[in-house]
Amino acid sequence: MSVPTYTHHGSDAFHERFHGMVQAVAKDVENALGENLVALILGGGYGRGEGAIIVVDDEEQPYNDLDFLLVVHRPGDVDQDAMRAIKKRHEALTHLHVDFTQPFTTDDLAKWPPWLMWHDFVNGYITSAGDPDTLEKHVPASVRGTLTPIEASRLLINRGAGLLWAMRIARECEPPEDDDFAKRNYWKAALALGDALLIAYERYATPYQGRDQRFRELARTFTDVAEFDLIDLYQEALHFKFSPHEVTTTFDLEMLGRQWVQVFLHIEERRFKRSWPQIEDYAAWTGLREPEEHVPSKWPRNLVKSLRLRQPSWRYPAEFVYRWLPLALHDTRAPHWNMRSGECLDLWKGVMGIA
Repeated sequence: MSVPTYTHHGSDAFHERFHGMVQAVAKDVENALGENLVALILGGGYGRGEGAIIVVDDEEQPYNDLDFLLVVHRPGDVDQDAMRAIKKRHEALTHLHVDFTQPFTTDDLAKWPPWLMWHDFVNGYITSAGDPDTLEKHVPASVRGTLTPIEASRLLINRGAGLLWAMRIARECEPPEDDDFAKRNYWKAALALGDALLIAYERYATPYQGRDQRFRELARTFTDVAEFDLIDLYQEALHFKFSPHEVTTTFDLEMLGRQWVQVFLHIEERRFKRSWPQIEDYAAWTGLREPEEHVPSKWPRNLVKSLRLRQPSWRYPAEFVYRWLPLALHDTRAPHWNMRSGECLDLWKGVMGIA
């Protein structure tokens, strides 16, 4: 059996070694779940064959997380202690984060919404154990199709929150996560600026290879995109995505925050077909950013979530992140920035379920 391609620029020796890491995880999952396992599927950069490599002491090493989708017959029978033990064991062996999704059934897959995370997953993955046709059989065709404009906004919110987190660490408002945290989140946010514009203008495609050309064509076609002057930044962000150790460019978190605000406001104006003179006007707007989360059937859920996050409201808590995050990134010299940016970041973590 041939070894899958996990990265487009890795050597045969790297792929053999990396495949052994992945299969060791898969074997442990198979042993833990037995016949309950439908499929264990590797997504992310390595699942698309575009994972990052760094060179340490002249040896190729993986850089990205191992992101696995877990599909089972009976979620209630999954031994979570065993899965945590597998995660811990292989993180110690590989020095990578090993992440498993919640257990999904094939019925769950059939209900997947057309979100960016699932869109990218079904458009590039490797089945490490179980039925290789699981996603083809069960995921709706709509998930593979053109993304809706809200996905551009959600992408920017999540990457903008990571950027804010890095800013707070740089100011010693938060404990450091790891040595590369600021650099990694800077380039993730830079990449998201281009990706969000590609989504908003219906030019997005999952493979990273070729995205720089698609973005250049987008900027040539639309003057308002060209005016952001992001081509070189986007190209460097893609370079970092593939080979982080080769990118030594000095980066400015606060300058990128201001660029984020400009792109975000443009995309929101395009999405709602209205304009706001300043980001403060957008933040003050009382309209709903995600109307689909505010149908009557979701009001009880919204109230419970908002109470848990100490923001009592019938509105979905992410609505407050849409309003507060742009202000925190726009003016990092504002009075009480440390306190208010911390409240915003905590709210985003609560919405995302991050401890």
